[in-house]
Amino acid sequence: MNLAVDDNNFVVFRATDDDGRMVLLRLISADVAAGGAGKSQETQRQPVVLWLSYIEDTKNPDIFRIEKGKF
Repeated sequence: MNLAVDDNNFVVFRATDDDGRMVLLRLISADVAAGGAGKSQETQRQPVVLWLSYIEDTKNPDIFRIEKGKF
């Protein structure tokens, strides 16, 4: 839980069951300048996306793959 993947990407929660299904919840943020007119500009990390993924088969994901030489 709450594992920083990089500066702007955090794994909030990840769980896998005995059948190989996985739930993954990620928080993707961005650095945003804060402060208004006449105020000093500070950089703050603001949440942008909360991404929920369900993977039915983690060993064989159902993603589209382009055959070598076809692209």
